[in-house]
Amino acid sequence: MHTLRLLPGLILFAMGSAVAWTGADPVPLGSAAATSARPLTKIPVVKSTRDVRGLGLRDCVASAVLPGDVAVLACKHPAKDSAKDHGIRLCLLSEAAGVPEIRFESAGAGDAESAKIYVLSDAPQNDYVVIVADFAADLPFGTAVYQLSGKLLKKIGDIALFQDLGDGDMGGVGPILTAERDGAALRIRIHGKLLRPTRDGNFVPLPKGDAVFEYDGKVFAPRQFNPAGT
Repeated sequence: MHTLRLLPGLILFAMGSAVAWTGADPVPLGSAAATSARPLTKIPVVKSTRDVRGLGLRDCVASAVLPGDVAVLACKHPAKDSAKDHGIRLCLLSEAAGVPEIRFESAGAGDAESAKIYVLSDAPQNDYVVIVADFAADLPFGTAVYQLSGKLLKKIGDIALFQDLGDGDMGGVGPILTAERDGAALRIRIHGKLLRPTRDGNFVPLPKGDAVFEYDGKVFAPRQFNPAGT
């Protein structure tokens, strides 16, 4: 049996025995009402080569150069650690006169030992950029979602779903998610064999179909876990 370990502060959205809708149904893609939806493109990740030791960052496990002369790195920052807030942090770095500066630093990911970063954008404009980070140790811890605004990074929310890789193995959902911008809303769709954690520490499969999360500018929440017609 797997031991349930999630990102610190991650909320189990609608994770009771009766998974249901948690708001209005998202408009199905391809319908007349969804003509304003614009898909975001996954950008190939280019690793940062910046020396961040002078900023106190250590043991960096992932990084990505972003549009606008900024980079996001997943590193430990021992000087910021406390008993309740420690581990790998997602840090946004920018350069002022060639000197790296930390513009954003997330809470620590606890006992997570690794991270993978994915970047989605409305390329080529790159006016709307979303950062997705999968955290893991021996098992995945969950997925954090951020939005880049200029040289600032804003956390949107967390996803407590996992890939079912078979034979008892699980993975983060970063590789199998897509995103689209629909007006002011961000919609994230995760397609594949998925598992959700339960409050008693177990994992159960979701019914076949996409899981959809939506951010309306204020709240990030699941809209559906098993839509019909997929």
